[in-house]
Amino acid sequence: MKTSLYGREHELGWLHNRVLRLPGGRNLPALTSLYGPPGIGKTALLGSFVANSLERQMSPTVFFQPDATAGMFGVELFAESMFRSALATPSAWNMAAARLGEQLAQRLAALRRGDAPVAAAYSPQGTIAVSNAGEMAVVGDPRGHQLGELCLEILHSMVERLVQETGSPSRSLSFIFCFDEFADYSPSVKRWLGTVLIQALLRAKELPVPRILLTGRESMESAGQTDYWEVPLSRIDESELLPISRSACIRWLTDQKIDPDLIDEVMEQTKGVPGRIRELIEDGTMLSAMEEKMAKEESGFAISVRQRRWLHAAAVLEYVDKEGLSILLGEREAQAAFQWLREQAESEGITVVDRSELPQIFLSAALKRKILAESSNRYPDRHKDFQTKIAVQQHLQEKVPSLKHREYLKHLIAIEPFDLAMIEKIYGDGE
Repeated sequence: MKTSLYGREHELGWLHNRVLRLPGGRNLPALTSLYGPPGIGKTALLGSFVANSLERQMSPTVFFQPDATAGMFGVELFAESMFRSALATPSAWNMAAARLGEQLAQRLAALRRGDAPVAAAYSPQGTIAVSNAGEMAVVGDPRGHQLGELCLEILHSMVERLVQETGSPSRSLSFIFCFDEFADYSPSVKRWLGTVLIQALLRAKELPVPRILLTGRESMESAGQTDYWEVPLSRIDESELLPISRSACIRWLTDQKIDPDLIDEVMEQTKGVPGRIRELIEDGTMLSAMEEKMAKEESGFAISVRQRRWLHAAAVLEYVDKEGLSILLGEREAQAAFQWLREQAESEGITVVDRSELPQIFLSAALKRKILAESSNRYPDRHKDFQTKIAVQQHLQEKVPSLKHREYLKHLIAIEPFDLAMIEKIYGDGE
């Protein structure tokens, strides 16, 4: 799947399958929750999912992606932001979706109280510029039911017009609501979404069942957000967004023209959190400090930082061969590492055994202990990454004994993220 993110192909595919390919029942909406700590990339992933879906989705779909800030101010502003954010696919629907925000704003103007503090809901540039916005400014509408009916009326008119213009049946249409950092919304907005708008959409048989995608720092239950959804949900799918992998970080640094040998320093400082990586990349002084530190370290050793990484990978392996190094370092670097290790055969503690066309390299127990003690202390995240990959490789070898078949497998499925459950699912019966 096309993505401008690094290491998030799996997550994008997961969202595509859960939100677009697996809709809820006709009378029940489906809710998908993506959670993780600040900086982990939830907002970027959400935006990329919408952008990819607009490009790839074949059936008529309207995405609502309101500004997260609008959710903190009150129901009216949030509803307006939600309608202003509407994006549609195919392109024939775009113009109608783009008019939704203006239609709602015009209708709201006629319903608001005369003394309601709703001035400057949006700046001339289209950004939120609110001061002292009221929670609810529609006359006689304390819970927002009138606003909900107004939203449905506008959506219904859009669907009717598009059905007439395109000939597509309304049942083929999808509404996807994307709520970023849902837990930060004001209580009135969350109650309105869960108890008013969604219920109104469910009652409207001529409108599609809504599908909801939201993000947060914690799971819905831990954050106490399930209480706001007073509608029966056919399914709640939740997934924790984890840090990106080392290989994804390498691709990122390489594309930014940064020395890939800095990857271990970057991962130790950022723990693979994209927000921290981005800050580091954008801060030239931090990278310069890392480079200076690496240069000082190299001056104190007879071998380079890269070669010490190769020795660390070799020490983790029971014996060193090209397949094992490829799992830990990637195929391109593994070739260079294997050749260099072969050239060190005369060094103390390194032995090369040629077995037909598959030579193997062995490190003495004493050398392994020394390397592992130094490397695991200096680069604990890299050491953990190596151990995880070794565990998966051993599991894969048990399921797929043939090296030839394992090579085929690399071309058929992505080995990363390293997922033991996926290997078990594919080869669980020892096939």
